[in-house]
Amino acid sequence: MKVANVIHKERGHVMCRLIKEASFDEWLTYLFDRPECEYGGHWSFGRPDDEPVWDAPREVSAEFIARTYEDPKFWMGRFTNAQIAAGLEYTWNPSYSDVGFAIRDEPTPMPLRLRAVRALVPLYQNCFQSRCDAGLSHLSERLDNPMNGACYMYWDVSPFVAQPEKPEPRLVDQECLKVMEVTLQIDHDACRESALHGLGHWQSDYPARVASLIEQGLKHKGAHLRPELLRYAAAAVRGDVQ
Repeated sequence: MKVANVIHKERGHVMCRLIKEASFDEWLTYLFDRPECEYGGHWSFGRPDDEPVWDAPREVSAEFIARTYEDPKFWMGRFTNAQIAAGLEYTWNPSYSDVGFAIRDEPTPMPLRLRAVRALVPLYQNCFQSRCDAGLSHLSERLDNPMNGACYMYWDVSPFVAQPEKPEPRLVDQECLKVMEVTLQIDHDACRESALHGLGHWQSDYPARVASLIEQGLKHKGAHLRPELLRYAAAAVRGDVQ
């Protein structure tokens, strides 16, 4: 790992320490090998001044994020639900870091950005599906499992914002909608709820697409789903989700 010190020009003391280079294993350690915290708190708050902060080039961050999402079985057995939830949120919640913008914006090449978005599918299938409980977060069920909160809030707090009027961002939009479409098919209420949450937030920009995805996604499952989830799906079609 390569760490650079940022020196105060006048006082000469170290203001902060920045991680400029790291291996993928060091990245995983940085994300997940942390003391557990409750959902809503985070290890990025109140850390020691001399603790290095991730500041690798955006393309490196995007590559590492993609690899993390693509193969969660490689790393998740080493960590608890609380550690995983906090580490994943560091990669997408701007309240904790700006790392997530690496998979949305330039200078990261578009193929890598799209790869990272597609990698959300195995993250849902192989991580959230196995680590989340079968509660509905919009009803405040299963608040004791931080993975449920992380799963539910992804599309609410992630860097992705629908931009249908711009050609290049629209490519990313289409991949995001495909992820929500696939996630809606996962046989787990927390994953379905996360997809509906995201679709509900994107309804104002893609009303017809959102309505179609929800209708088709739940077409043959309605009789087997909880009434509360079906009501949430109807709210998502209207764009009325929190």
